[in-house]
Amino acid sequence: MTLTLNLTEGKSMSDMLEPFVVRVSALHRMKPQWLAQYKDYFVNVEVFHGTRWMGTQLTSQHSPSKTDDGCFFSTVIIDSWLTFDHLPMCILPRECRLVFSIVGRAFDENGELTDKQELGWASIQCFDFQG
Repeated sequence: MTLTLNLTEGKSMSDMLEPFVVRVSALHRMKPQWLAQYKDYFVNVEVFHGTRWMGTQLTSQHSPSKTDDGCFFSTVIIDSWLTFDHLPMCILPRECRLVFSIVGRAFDENGELTDKQELGWASIQCFDFQG
């Protein structure tokens, strides 16, 4: 995943008052056990500066869509734009990182939630050494 900032001419990072926005597109190479056990999935996204949490945890829409186009692994389509309204671009420290958590949900035959489990997580730096 690559995060790219497009700065307009004459505009520095400290002038960017727009909120920080992240797009979660899809989950690839899901384990077959997860696909059999859980009916839908969502992704939680948080922003950290070191060990300090920088505000609200955002959650993608729940996605039951699983596609199997003849490949070895299936894909779950999330397609969510998550906006951190409380975090304008100009206040993000260079050392901040995004933490993504994948959560699976299982339901019984009556449609009631029986299990919700974090299946995995990953983190990525928002900026490289050049800023």
